[in-house]
Amino acid sequence: MNHIKKIAICIFLSVISLNLFAQYIPGQSYFGANNYIECIAGDLPIIIVVPHEGYLTPSSLPIIGNHSRDNGTQQTSWQLFDSIVSHTNGCIPHLIINHLHPSILNAAREIDTAAGTNLDTRQAWYDFHDFIVTAKYTVTNTWGAGHYFEMHGNGHAEMWTEVGLGVSKTYLNGSDSLIMTRVGNSTIKNLCTNGGANFLDVVKGANSLGNLLDSKGWNSVPSLTHPSPDTGGFFYAGWNTWKHGSRYSGVIDATHIENYYAFMQSINRAEYANDLSESILQFMQAHYGFALDCDNVGIKEEIIENRTLIRIVNIVGQEVDFKKNQLLFYIYSDGLVEKKIKLP
Repeated sequence: MNHIKKIAICIFLSVISLNLFAQYIPGQSYFGANNYIECIAGDLPIIIVVPHEGYLTPSSLPIIGNHSRDNGTQQTSWQLFDSIVSHTNGCIPHLIINHLHPSILNAAREIDTAAGTNLDTRQAWYDFHDFIVTAKYTVTNTWGAGHYFEMHGNGHAEMWTEVGLGVSKTYLNGSDSLIMTRVGNSTIKNLCTNGGANFLDVVKGANSLGNLLDSKGWNSVPSLTHPSPDTGGFFYAGWNTWKHGSRYSGVIDATHIENYYAFMQSINRAEYANDLSESILQFMQAHYGFALDCDNVGIKEEIIENRTLIRIVNIVGQEVDFKKNQLLFYIYSDGLVEKKIKLP
């Protein structure tokens, strides 16, 4: 009986969380308990997550690990956020930040490893993941699909940014046919199955995030220049990208970005963040068909003479023909996305 009661309480709290998120105003910050977790609500199908560069070390919370900060990820993510807003003429990505030091809360692990037994730390873990879940809920119901980008930092000798999609270097170092066996085990499963995107292009092709960034002068893997890491360092996924990506369910895909630490330091940060934002927006247009611009995405109602319908997708991102009594997303050549439901 107690077990059933606990489940009911969890479901009730989740419903409250989702209802509250629907009232959030894009661009405003919202905080969890004790202001340990911050969420900036957005209106784009882009979710940026920063789990490992918190500065707070409250004396009331125990140190449970030795994880150091991913130096530069929070500042870079703020500049990435601002750059996306600028490039989209005011559209806003979702941004979730853990402000606790990762030695106190490692927000990229399951709760017992991440937070230990302290109730306040555990609440911060729940707040962090609840903000992510509600952002995913909003993106799913507004856009029909979207992408989660988790920001980390690496200091590997190869001096490159590593773009992880759940495909390890064991597979990336192999043949294309071997890589293709990982579609269903990747964090971009929905995009490359229901969404119809070319898996090899998303992973390492001309329109891969790694190649788009590499082509702007930031050494990245996988890319056309570096199609595989070979024996080099490479983080291909993390606990959060498995949890919040589409491998197991849903229409939100995920990328684990291990930014080379020198790219994120003050001398390079503004330029790198700007180029990363452009690469993300190019990636979203190439693979999701979203030309994200608040001057014409879902805002302007006037008919544009040269607009053509590209495709119709349902709530899970599957391309479909017209159907009555079903919420559908009409994606046009100029980037406009319309939500329509036709009643009898």
